Amino acid sequence: MKSTKVYNLLVVDESGSMDVIKQQTINGCNETLQTIKSAQEKYPEQSHLVTLVCFNSDNTKTVLDCQPISKAQMLTPLTYKPDCGTPLYDALGESLTRLRYKINQEEEHHVLVTILTDGEENSSKEFTHSMINKMIKELKKVGWTFTFIGANIDVQKAATQISVSNFISFEQTQEGTKDMFVREQNARMKYFDKMSKGESKEELSKNYFEE
Repeated sequence: MKSTKVYNLLVVDESGSMDVIKQQTINGCNETLQTIKSAQEKYPEQSHLVTLVCFNSDNTKTVLDCQPISKAQMLTPLTYKPDCGTPLYDALGESLTRLRYKINQEEEHHVLVTILTDGEENSSKEFTHSMINKMIKELKKVGWTFTFIGANIDVQKAATQISVSNFISFEQTQEGTKDMFVREQNARMKYFDKMSKGESKEELSKNYFEE
């Protein structure tokens, strides 16, 4: 059976304002990893790899770097410590550039990028809005799927400004954060289900958060 690599890139806000939902974010990210692991077990023809990037204005760190899901370690309070500002564009620019370079020569793969933030861009130094918008448009043309999850901002505006059409908002409370992750995980599994049935990358990119 030929294996198709599936790259799951999670770009998670670690700015100071995320501290109020720190544990819920850790739990939710770990449950997302478990969802990916379940998909790997359900669909052995899908070879899932995970990159988890946490970012703030003090540091953009790669917690997991194209790690096979079977070997991926869970997020912990030691690896997720909210602080400082929100350099969203820098985190996206660095993460997308690195992943695109890494898989550039691969013929058959799928890429699912998930962006989670509770605030607007406010401290990037290397990448601008126009640079990120251009990059995402280019990657969508080759079949990458992007989703944007946000709180405390106009999520539709923030997402569409960088050409992301799949987006949801959530209340930055314990219950609101928990509900958001459940919705994301359900959508992710449906995405993998559709992939197993041979749906095209174009179709997979549509209506990610549909009920």
